[in-house]
Amino acid sequence: MKILILGCGGREYAIGQKLLENTVVSQLYFALGNGSTAQIGIIIPWDRSKVLCISAKIQMIGLAILGSETLLVEGIVDTFQAVRFKIFGLHHQTYQLDGSKVLAKAFMKKYDVRIATYESFSYHPQARNHLEQVDYPVVIKASELAVCKGVVIASDRTRAQAALEAMMKKKNFGTAGCEIVIEAFLQGYEASFLSIFNRKQILPFFSAKDHKKIDEGETGLNTGEMGVITPNLYMNEETWVDFQQNIIQPILQGLLAEKWTFAGVIFFGLMFTVKGVYILGYNLIIGDPETRAILQLMESYFLELIQKALCGEDLSISWGQVHACCVVMASGGYPEKYKKGKTLLSGLYQLICPHYIVGVEKKDGQWITSSGRVFKHRRYRPLCTRSSRVGRSRGEKYFLRSSLFPTRYLALTPPF
Repeated sequence: MKILILGCGGREYAIGQKLLENTVVSQLYFALGNGSTAQIGIIIPWDRSKVLCISAKIQMIGLAILGSETLLVEGIVDTFQAVRFKIFGLHHQTYQLDGSKVLAKAFMKKYDVRIATYESFSYHPQARNHLEQVDYPVVIKASELAVCKGVVIASDRTRAQAALEAMMKKKNFGTAGCEIVIEAFLQGYEASFLSIFNRKQILPFFSAKDHKKIDEGETGLNTGEMGVITPNLYMNEETWVDFQQNIIQPILQGLLAEKWTFAGVIFFGLMFTVKGVYILGYNLIIGDPETRAILQLMESYFLELIQKALCGEDLSISWGQVHACCVVMASGGYPEKYKKGKTLLSGLYQLICPHYIVGVEKKDGQWITSSGRVFKHRRYRPLCTRSSRVGRSRGEKYFLRSSLFPTRYLALTPPF
């Protein structure tokens, strides 16, 4: 079977690696792809969805899998479905639940999903006045996609007003900040859940704990995530039941009631608080970097799971009894300004431990950086402490001697 994976990041590479475990898969194709995905599949160049769809038909590809959030919001699934091409992902009718935080919040409020109190604004003076009345810290979010940015936790009124100014007046995130959400800050422990939806059932994967700050000890700027541990060490039977009753079930009820059904992924961002489990938000694509750690713990064939979801069949997953972590190595200056076109050290070719080369392209036989998050190292151990320390030391050995990676690593530390 030939499969096309849509996207250009590390998650697409991880999806491809997992699919290749099934001998049914004869060839992988990637669009847009990157330097690493070119090592396990064929890159299909394209500039329009219709052109890509025609190319996929010519190549006799049997299934497309959506990884890119940008392509999701652009409605690429509808383009494929219009010509009856089998694709795993969200269609146009419901993509705004992913592309607009304002609409997502309204949907969750309507169906009594447990969320933080919030208000939404499209007019700057009203939002500014609201900030005079709230308790701090407060969370300010650009409503639309802002490429893993567009979320500010403001500790006081001055910082909140500055964030508001940057989003709504200076347009630092383009049109993404034309409408914003201001919500109460939740104190607790974060968790994330990948899940799969088959139009009638939401089946969660393993829990995970991601880390977003650029520096050690959860300090520095927020990023698109610097590492992850799975399973989440804060997860227990009580939080699992709470998650099912107050998040999963009401969201499922809402999707079915609105007839917003699809075969695809729902990625939940949660906060475990003293008052229970709250949802921070969700995406309708496979999460990154959770994908790289979680999929490798899955003993079931991922392709079979996707095919069952597309057919509306009952879902189940077998898991390995181990922990995993994935540690990100990033270019100096990330997540703000960073240089591209840097050559990675030759040690890259000597690595035999599991890893993902992410933000790169290959030129003249050399790996050249093309993005902020460049390399992701993963380890599996019965204990997370050992796994994270090995991850860090391996990264230092091969990369941190270069100015490309000053001290931008994360040592993932369990909460005990």
